[in-house]
Amino acid sequence: MDHCARDPRLFHSEYSELCAAGFSPSGLTLAVATSGDLTLWTRPGLHFEGA
Repeated sequence: MDHCARDPRLFHSEYSELCAAGFSPSGLTLAVATSGDLTLWTRPGLHFEGA
């Protein structure tokens, strides 16, 4: 049995299988692992004035 979920919509490829996805502890990075790639999305840190 395959450990990755088949999802042909992911990255517009019928050959990618979603293996894992999750956020970093800070919540500023999202990681998505497929059977053929690892993609990281990041956003700038949150800054609050006067805090």
